[in-house]
Amino acid sequence: MRVCIPSVFPGGPSAEISEAFEDSELLDYYEVKPDGSLDLLAQMRSCQGGCSDPVEVVTRRKVDAIIVNGISPHSLMRFYNAGVKVFSANSQSVKILIDSFVAGELKEIGIDRFATIRKTR
Repeated sequence: MRVCIPSVFPGGPSAEISEAFEDSELLDYYEVKPDGSLDLLAQMRSCQGGCSDPVEVVTRRKVDAIIVNGISPHSLMRFYNAGVKVFSANSQSVKILIDSFVAGELKEIGIDRFATIRKTR
């Protein structure tokens, strides 16, 4: 399963997650293997409004899920329509988030749960 986690510099498993998807510094892409181990597949600087479509940047990478602290209604709907599951972070630590994701402890943010998350923009 491929997962994207928006993080702050310098990124990677030891980094912290960004406060909001749209304002992230980096986008880290991980492959979570069936045994729970992970590989950092790629890391990209986020456009932070400098590109026309940050959601498309993520969906082109064929991710199955993204883990966020906050997200705009527009981005959430676009991920939902693209078939990318959006999960709510339960920690600031990327490593803890990955462990929580593998253990099935993160809550998916569906359209019906949107009112319970911190919105951005």
